[in-house]
Amino acid sequence: MGDQGMILNRGAPLGKLEIRVVSTTESCRQIVNKLYQDCQDCNVLGFDCEWVTHQGQPQPVSILQLASPHGFCAVIRLSKINNLPLELRKLLMDRSIFKVGVATSTDAAKLNRDYGLEVKGCCDLRLLAERIGLTQRSLAGLAEETLNITMDKDWRLRSSDWYAASLSQEQIMYAADDAYVGVLLFKEMARRLGQHDAKEMTDWLDKPYASN
Repeated sequence: MGDQGMILNRGAPLGKLEIRVVSTTESCRQIVNKLYQDCQDCNVLGFDCEWVTHQGQPQPVSILQLASPHGFCAVIRLSKINNLPLELRKLLMDRSIFKVGVATSTDAAKLNRDYGLEVKGCCDLRLLAERIGLTQRSLAGLAEETLNITMDKDWRLRSSDWYAASLSQEQIMYAADDAYVGVLLFKEMARRLGQHDAKEMTDWLDKPYASN
């Protein structure tokens, strides 16, 4: 099964986004090295997962999305990779690289249950939103409120077949945007908090979010 990829050129603030769909051990290893390189000057990755529910039971995570601040997103098809490379495990365990998104602790816990992957350095954007007084808590709501971005959250895409032999262009864009918008939100929220260096944000890592 070959990997898929695309390059999207969109207006600000999304801009250019290169997406790679990864379904083999070797390509996953190469992509992780690329993500590490992108994190040299800004140690943040957008982080999200996709899975489906069958007969009321959640199935194992199918897709892991990781997006760098440089507009590169890996859509990693965990369910298609027989042997997950050590490089991926090390990246997820590296607490110095922030994994940002909404409900990151939930995704991290499911990755651990399904694949034995340990994720450290999670930052739930809802904690930052609460601190700076934003009203929204969902990723789409925060994107609209903070960045004036309208995300495609059609339930038919969200609930689509993430285990398909090949993902559709719409699925790939949906998955990539979920991770990349997380990076953009983190940068904007950090700016509003007056913390321009991600290294100043360690107090927010690996904390669960409790809704009021």
